[in-house]
Amino acid sequence: MSAPARAALLGAARRGAGTAERGRRASRAARRICTAERRASRRIAARAGRPVRTSADGEGKGGDRASIAE
Repeated sequence: MSAPARAALLGAARRGAGTAERGRRASRAARRICTAERRASRRIAARAGRPVRTSADGEGKGGDRASIAE
């Protein structure tokens, strides 16, 4: 997601809210942005033929408890 889009989303989250609600909305918006960016980067990697690591391939992504314990 582009910087202007991110700013617009966070700006919309901040408008018309009390302090606590504003923080909640901003973090919710940030999470949504993060998810969208992760999806986009994975889609680009898949299109470019780079391996995309998922929990389904048995390798485990970063922080896989089972592989750390071994």
